[in-house]
Amino acid sequence: MVGRRRLMGRTLAFETWDVFTRQKFAGNPLAIVWDADGLSDEQMQRIAREFNYSETVFVCAPDSPSHIADLRIFTPMMELPFAGHPTVGAALALKKRSGDALDVMTLGEAAGPVSITFSTDGQSASFAPPQAPKVLRTMALEMEDVLMGSQPAEIVIASAGTPFAFCTMADAMAVDAAAPGPSLARFLEELNVVGLFVYAELSETEIYARMFCIDAAVAEDPATGSAVAALAAPLMQQSDKARSITVHQGVKLGRPSEIRLDCGPSAGEDSIHCRVGGPALPVMFGTLTLD
Repeated sequence: MVGRRRLMGRTLAFETWDVFTRQKFAGNPLAIVWDADGLSDEQMQRIAREFNYSETVFVCAPDSPSHIADLRIFTPMMELPFAGHPTVGAALALKKRSGDALDVMTLGEAAGPVSITFSTDGQSASFAPPQAPKVLRTMALEMEDVLMGSQPAEIVIASAGTPFAFCTMADAMAVDAAAPGPSLARFLEELNVVGLFVYAELSETEIYARMFCIDAAVAEDPATGSAVAALAAPLMQQSDKARSITVHQGVKLGRPSEIRLDCGPSAGEDSIHCRVGGPALPVMFGTLTLD
């Protein structure tokens, strides 16, 4: 009788992918729930909490004929208007579902449409964020209980669709020594940002980073594509020359990730050109049943 009741519930297919890596069990894990139309916000939030990944993406039928699909993105505690690793993972999963027939696509997200291109081998995807990267404000960070193991520093608030706080560190050792303090969550809530991205520029082409989250269920994120997109703004404040950068994240978590950032001034515009991308690969397939 229990089995019969289960069969009568709505069943949804899901996949999990590891994003910003070419190796399974590295990068940032992502749950992708297919054919999510009709799910309530509460149901999506509960499913995301069940997976307990940094993000779960729900793939819905597009509202616009120019979109391949519309995405709803949830952390275990909240919905996000835009996020990078769900965008890359969902795009590559949609391409795989199409039999690799798609070379470009547009995905609808709450922050706006996101354009996707794919590598020639079909294993990587890159996106232009829904909003041009922009610095929103700068401020001094002087509270030791916000970021332990750090000296007073300048905080830059920037966004490319989702806002983050950024803090530059001296080197990779300083990034690894940093730790969220007891006041971090309140600090981030007051700034109205998703997380604190701490990073060190190792060279012109490499950055080492960690991202501490406001979401208590995910204290640290292994790879944060939306933050890397926003990072283009403070980087371009330092120098307006075009750059191609690999961001290394998730190393201390044992889930090394590599995110590619290409940024530069937009031709003829007072804004920033930016593309963020990387590889991803499927890990698990299954179904979930709703009562």
